Amino acid sequence: MPDPSDISVVIPAFNREKTIGRAIRSVLDGTVQPGEIIVADDGSSDGTVRAAEAFGPPVRVVSRANGGPAAARNMGVAQARCPWITFLDSDDYYLPTKLESQCRALGDYPQARVLVSNGYILEGPDEDADKRDNFSYGKLDAQSVRRAAAGELTPHLCADLAGYVEGLLFDKAVWEELGGMDESIWGIEDLDFYMRLSLAEEIVLLAEPGYVKDYDMQVDQRITSDHGCDPGFFAYYIRICQKALKAYPDMPAEASAALRSRAQDWARPLLEYHVRSGDRRAAASVRRRALALGPNRKLSRMVLFTLPIVGRLLHSVVRGGGGELAQRSPRVSCAMWEAASV
Repeated sequence: MPDPSDISVVIPAFNREKTIGRAIRSVLDGTVQPGEIIVADDGSSDGTVRAAEAFGPPVRVVSRANGGPAAARNMGVAQARCPWITFLDSDDYYLPTKLESQCRALGDYPQARVLVSNGYILEGPDEDADKRDNFSYGKLDAQSVRRAAAGELTPHLCADLAGYVEGLLFDKAVWEELGGMDESIWGIEDLDFYMRLSLAEEIVLLAEPGYVKDYDMQVDQRITSDHGCDPGFFAYYIRICQKALKAYPDMPAEASAALRSRAQDWARPLLEYHVRSGDRRAAASVRRRALALGPNRKLSRMVLFTLPIVGRLLHSVVRGGGGELAQRSPRVSCAMWEAASV
């Protein structure tokens, strides 16, 4: 069981002068204190660094040129002096008993190297009406404290369970074994890490919420930039599933089926994006790659959309035009886009 003084809390931040104080205070106001709080500054140009440094120990700031949330977290963990790691986003906050409850829960599983707490998701004008807990949202049955086998969480991550790394508390050795976060991924790098972690390790589940994911706070300053249903991010989603299937070929059958199905679900809107953009070859490639993961009736039928000349017209008729084309994010690397879609 880790002692709270064995924990480094890593907070990645980019231009978060207005919210970094709340995040840090939520840790300092907890019922126990961590060994250190590392603010991993991702090249902020506002007063983020000054606001964080004003707290003094146990807060310390490490900085790098802007490289995205994965790079910031990798830097923060590399600089951590404690053997256990947990995260907090700079626009979110901990509940007071978060670290204490996590340490106590791990006391029942002395060999465990990873624990994940439940947390609240806040999104909407009415805090009480628009707060839901992540485990229930993901249809994850976790009463009190229990252990999940490697691969057990993977189908939930493929469905509705969001990969919020604020809930994680893990041995730093696990991070090093998995190679940290993939810096070529923007916006869902946490899901990629969480997916690999779910396949590599047994995970202790703590049903008690420990953090609040506040989507209403400063949305214009998120470290990741807006992505939502940006078509470029579907390439990321597909690649995350492909990476997991390749890295863990002996995963449980349920996890494998969930990853394949989810990749194919994400392939359909990416295929349609290419059709509407007039890139029939890219659309055909997405369909071919997705069907290589297994049979899929909907994707099989979509071969008509990839036909020369008539495919785009047929798509317009069947889908009713489809409205405005979404813009592909410039932060989706060309290499990632091409690997998953061309």
